[in-house]
Amino acid sequence: MTEQERQETRAKLIEFGFWGVSEPGDPTTYNHDAGTLNDRLQTKLAEGVYLISEPVSVRSLTREVVIFHGNQTYKLVAAPNYPEAISLAALALPEFLRRHPECAADQK
Repeated sequence: MTEQERQETRAKLIEFGFWGVSEPGDPTTYNHDAGTLNDRLQTKLAEGVYLISEPVSVRSLTREVVIFHGNQTYKLVAAPNYPEAISLAALALPEFLRRHPECAADQK
């Protein structure tokens, strides 16, 4: 991810309400902040639905973010590292929940 892409992604995270305008840190760059973002994404999911970031393979730093729901596994995104993967997953989550409302925490 280029610096411009990071800035655009962070701006969208703020726009989508996943990150505060004046909140310190950067989930597109730092593991700790990405972990905070990951926790926020999990709260958007229904009980029994899990968002997991895992390495693509033992020898790869590339991470996939998947959602597990019952026997279903949905791949959201893949990225070169954990912060980028979680940040891109946050941008993909609203559309995923629109297509799979049964996975959303607020099924009203």
